[in-house]
Amino acid sequence: DGLTGLLNRDELVRLVERRWRGHRRRQVHGVLVVADLDHFKQINDTYGHAAGDVALQVFAAACRSTVGRADIVGRFGGEEFVLFLDEATVDEARDVVQRITSALAGTSLPGGVVLPTVSYGMTLVRRGDDLADVLARADGALYAAKDGGRAQVVVADVDAGDRTTSP
Repeated sequence: DGLTGLLNRDELVRLVERRWRGHRRRQVHGVLVVADLDHFKQINDTYGHAAGDVALQVFAAACRSTVGRADIVGRFGGEEFVLFLDEATVDEARDVVQRITSALAGTSLPGGVVLPTVSYGMTLVRRGDDLADVLARADGALYAAKDGGRAQVVVADVDAGDRTTSP
């Protein structure tokens, strides 16, 4: 992605699918996280697109500095990002997003623009999962996080079909 320096959507999908194929024998591949900057449109509308671009770059830098070398991070579109945390558990993934959130806390952008909060939807990735289905599960959890007040993590429960929330 030219703006953030992260993978773009196509390359992200290609690398994630290739990684999963390499994990054929593992029951669990890791955790897929969809992150979305809350109220991002307000930054663009109020302060201009240049401020919005900086917000995306700051979030991307926080992701890059937090995830492990085996993890895959990309900009999925607009203000939405996808992280594949290779071989991670849900608890480890929660820790990663908490560290990203902590890295962003108190960060202000040029001109005093306050960086928006971030909502996260995540799901465990198991052997045989289809990427489109996994993305849909994580996206559904993200929408639950947004509907539940934003600035939180919602985990899609792949066994029960429901979601559990944690701030």
